[in-house]
Amino acid sequence: MSESSVRRFLFEGLDIRGAFVQLGDSWQQMQAGRDYQPTVAQLLGETAAVTALIGAQLKQPGRLTLQLRGNGPIQLLVMDCNEQLQMRGMARSNPVVLPAPVPTLLGAQDGGQLMLSLDLPTARHPYQSFVPMVGNSISEIFEHYLEQSEQQPSRLFATAGSKAAACLFLQKMPDADARDADGWQRITQLASTVKPKELMELDAEALLNRLFHEEIAAGGVRVYDPQPVVY
Repeated sequence: MSESSVRRFLFEGLDIRGAFVQLGDSWQQMQAGRDYQPTVAQLLGETAAVTALIGAQLKQPGRLTLQLRGNGPIQLLVMDCNEQLQMRGMARSNPVVLPAPVPTLLGAQDGGQLMLSLDLPTARHPYQSFVPMVGNSISEIFEHYLEQSEQQPSRLFATAGSKAAACLFLQKMPDADARDADGWQRITQLASTVKPKELMELDAEALLNRLFHEEIAAGGVRVYDPQPVVY
């Protein structure tokens, strides 16, 4: 998998939407010459995939910046993305970063923050949002942020390796319970069986069929055209 894209989708019978991000060449280019340690690269890659997900929702020209900043062994993860999904990013860390729980790595308990900045040409000043890092993984930190900012139940599954970074996102829309009171629970339980290798190696149609075959057969899923992501 070398291409990079965001594919949005909708479970039409359930009023549940989602998106699948896969970064191949763009993620490899972002790491080139940086010599990131594996632990640092994994968290930066997962942040890159989530940034592409959020950037794909920009409806007008603008620049989105996400920063995870704290006093842990990894002091900074920063990603920058515009409405055309042109991305760049970097990490700052100690010379040696040993595997540890994500909150420890990022210094989440010691005042660590997630900052989102949105700079729009139509606005005099960038919009900025600062929230504590809540969660035991990059997925949980951003899941918490998205639930707070969009006021809808959300699930996020992110992973990254040296060749690819990916994330699967699901969000319950306002009419979901009226369509199927058990639908959200079923979809999220099925999604939680996803394996990191599947996220990084399967294309969108294959992944959705693997996870939600019976749901798709019963109600259908609309998969939108890919939005390319470039470094």
